[in-house]
Amino acid sequence: MSTASPRTDPPRDLLTPRRGAVFGAGIVACVVAVVAEFVRGEGSLVDAAALLVGYVALFGGGNAVYERGYQLGKYARKVDAESWTVRIAKTARQHTRLAWTAAVSLLLVLAAGGYLVWFYLSASSQLVTGDIRSLDHLDLADCYVQGPAGEPERREDCAGATLRLPGDPPGRGHVTVVGHLTNQADTGSCVDPARIVVVPEVDGIAGPATRVRSGEPAVVSIEDATRAAAVEITIDQVHDDPVCRVALQVTKVVLHH
Repeated sequence: MSTASPRTDPPRDLLTPRRGAVFGAGIVACVVAVVAEFVRGEGSLVDAAALLVGYVALFGGGNAVYERGYQLGKYARKVDAESWTVRIAKTARQHTRLAWTAAVSLLLVLAAGGYLVWFYLSASSQLVTGDIRSLDHLDLADCYVQGPAGEPERREDCAGATLRLPGDPPGRGHVTVVGHLTNQADTGSCVDPARIVVVPEVDGIAGPATRVRSGEPAVVSIEDATRAAAVEITIDQVHDDPVCRVALQVTKVVLHH
């Protein structure tokens, strides 16, 4: 009695026109999401690359798993006395290359899915503006005078606004702060010559200051924090005008790596 040889149907195309359209629509959706994050000031190249690479890996791996699994199922001859697991195992031994492709594709899907979950929970940019209290601070005066060498020196009696960052410690190594100033006086211009000075406080120790104009992002490092982190915001009127008073509104706080 002769034994029927295994079927050797040619493999089906991995990317049909319909799946190509779905893949293209997914890429467009990823690009739109990335652009929207950058427009809101929350995006980063690392986040964009992780999203695109993860999507391509998930789609490509999932598509390959489906097609190769479908082919293995077609090759498996139905025998009433054998379970489907036995039939698939026999077919995999007969078609080792196909089985290896399906196994590697499945591992790729699991790895890409696990990476995306880990990345967006632990490593991506995290908008925390709504988690911080007292984002509006009124009547901030000039905290700096010009030193002997021309560098700004802080007044000892000047207090700034402190923003406590969520997390003990926060789950990211850097923070971006965007603040906007408005003039508190009826006359004069106190916004244009003013600089927003952002100083990180890591476990109670002040770090180097970053100076920006109203509306510009200030990026400071908090990566050495082991317990808590905060940022202190003060105002430097570069013309040393003691009469100037400005109101500060912090419009965005983003934790990121």
